[in-house]
Amino acid sequence: MPYNPLPILLLVSGVYLLFKLRFFFILHPIRSFKRAFLSLRDKKNLASLTLALAGTLGVGNVLGVSLGIIIGGAGSVFWLFLSAIPASVLKYSEVSLSEDVSAREGRGMFYCIRRSFGKCGTALSYVYALACLLLSLVMGAALQTRSVVDAAHVLYGTEPIFTAVIAAVIVLVSAVWGGRMIGRITLIVIPLTTIIYIFLTFGTIMGNFSRFPEVINAILTDAFTIDSGVGGLVGFLTSRSVSEGFARGILSNEAGAGTSTLGHATGGETTPATKGLHGVLEVFFDTTLLCMLTAFAVLLSVPDPSSFSGGVELVFYAIESSLGGFSSVLTALCILAFAYSTVICWYYYGTECVTQLTGRKVSPIVFMPIFLLFVFTGAFISDVVLVALTDCLMLVLTLLTLPVLIKSSDRIVFLSERDGYLKLKKSDS
Repeated sequence: MPYNPLPILLLVSGVYLLFKLRFFFILHPIRSFKRAFLSLRDKKNLASLTLALAGTLGVGNVLGVSLGIIIGGAGSVFWLFLSAIPASVLKYSEVSLSEDVSAREGRGMFYCIRRSFGKCGTALSYVYALACLLLSLVMGAALQTRSVVDAAHVLYGTEPIFTAVIAAVIVLVSAVWGGRMIGRITLIVIPLTTIIYIFLTFGTIMGNFSRFPEVINAILTDAFTIDSGVGGLVGFLTSRSVSEGFARGILSNEAGAGTSTLGHATGGETTPATKGLHGVLEVFFDTTLLCMLTAFAVLLSVPDPSSFSGGVELVFYAIESSLGGFSSVLTALCILAFAYSTVICWYYYGTECVTQLTGRKVSPIVFMPIFLLFVFTGAFISDVVLVALTDCLMLVLTLLTLPVLIKSSDRIVFLSERDGYLKLKKSDS
């Protein structure tokens, strides 16, 4: 498997922005996030956060994390956890900047790219929109169906074609309801499913807690193992455990890719910096909480994860072997709910991308058949292939987004200072 350059890109950009923003939400978390949580009293802001979470929660937390362990070993979990730090500041920066630009031009990373690249900006924004559109079809549609197909086959032995047809019908009905109904669905499904999944993984961890010291030792030992024949810092950053850890983190929270700016843009009135902190909360719930729970549930209950070929099968075995048969039903329901909310969220993102590419609102009749085709065909494509395609598209989006964030870093600092986040005293935290 080729090495993924995302770790270096994310780490360097994230550290740069952390220094520019003076680590404010890490050094002063209580004061920083107090305003963010208070702004969630506005139901529109809460709905936009759950919509953004719907786009990231799901396959990254279950399939992505478990595949990362299968491919990169236990050490990938350490780098998955570490990836949340640069991911948080990148998410904060892209959401803040997008909110600032959307007040004057339009919502989403498209307009940030246009403003940042001058004469080439329009062309590059089309490249971004096309890559994001393809991501909606590969990760938002096909990969989600693949995870549901695997879950149904492991649990009930259901044939892929049967699951694919049902998935396509459910998505069709949801898409017909429209964007407003999508927001209402995610506002209910995401919190409920998250709570159930936390109980399942936490119960699995507690049931195997005696192995915790052994697993921690394996994670730390494997995390700092450099592939033979590769030396130096670059070799370390491109080692398989580092690459898989950071790559699974970016697959899960999409930080640095700018995709969730479309979800956050649907919120109510608040300042760009405060909305940016909603992005940090998104990374916390997605990567720091759910991904780590998945990782430890797997490592504590499965002695040899590399013996599994499928990520969903691995998670099923981990939870069922610890909590019993009925837990597998709940796990399947969680995977189905996560996948469903992600699919309908990315259907919305896809329609926004089509609008950017065509310059006008396009009838759902045009995009819906293409999206449903990928929902259906995802059942017959290997999850490894789909994850690899997702990584490639994520890389394209990241290569377009990170230069915008670096170039606009002074503006992001200004937005943070204007809201008082960079003028916090120690007594305030």
